[in-house]
Amino acid sequence: MTYRLATNCFRSKQTSMSRQQVIPAPLIGQEHGSSGTPTSEEHPIDQQATTLQALLDERTAQLEKANEALARAQADLRRANRQGGQQALYLQAVLNNSPAAIGYIKAVFDKPDPLEGDPLLDSIIDYQLVALNDKFAAIVGEPVGQLVGQSASRLAGLLWQEVTYANFYRIIAEDVALYEERAYDEAGQPRWWSISAAKHDGGVVLTYLDVTELRQTQLQREALRQQADEAIRVTAQLAALRQQLNDRGASMRVASHDIRSSIGVVSGATQLLKSAESDADRVHLLDMINRNVDAMTHLLADLIDASPIGTDR
Repeated sequence: MTYRLATNCFRSKQTSMSRQQVIPAPLIGQEHGSSGTPTSEEHPIDQQATTLQALLDERTAQLEKANEALARAQADLRRANRQGGQQALYLQAVLNNSPAAIGYIKAVFDKPDPLEGDPLLDSIIDYQLVALNDKFAAIVGEPVGQLVGQSASRLAGLLWQEVTYANFYRIIAEDVALYEERAYDEAGQPRWWSISAAKHDGGVVLTYLDVTELRQTQLQREALRQQADEAIRVTAQLAALRQQLNDRGASMRVASHDIRSSIGVVSGATQLLKSAESDADRVHLLDMINRNVDAMTHLLADLIDASPIGTDR
């Protein structure tokens, strides 16, 4: 198109100049000499036409080079787009093969293209879901294609309710990470999910992971630990009881020996009492009998107190 415009312009200008420079033949002959023979010098019109043609050829060559460069750039762009599309597919495949549900949230600013520096955090007006995998979409309950580009407000019910955006702001502004585990009832069975949120490239990476098996293992370990602690406690109690029984057994053996001794004293004193001749002897023997009877009473009481331990346990 540029070539045609330049050619038409040249022809129009050449025709206009030819009309302005038309001179009768005799006058031309008189200008170059009385004989009318043309000189060897080129006419100015021919020089200008030659210059314009050279300029046109130069511009045409430059245009062709520019068109070639543009074609190469377009080919490179198409190739880069194909490669970028393939990379995006690869990344999506990696995300989908992750055991976790992953989503990426970006802040939306009221001035998306600041002239200097990063946008002010105070200018955040919303948060947008820009990337996610199939597992994250399944948790939300919508296809991936419908969720990309949507406001993150629909995630509030899955996250922190009315403080969801406040937590997003904290994560981005203070570079803090949040983690918690929640229990959900699925078909009458409890399931646990871990929820983590961390800052990445000015946005928030959300990760959901089913940790039910891990949680159940932890609960089983905790139950086993409690059982072990209880067994240790019972063992200690049994050891203390065994020692107590041993001590009581020794006491009972001593008490039994003392009772037998007291019975022997009482029996002997009773026999002596029959043959006592004086009141003083009888008083002395009766006092001996009373002391031994009191001693036996205390020993029998101790045996009665100790006997349930031996029989029940």
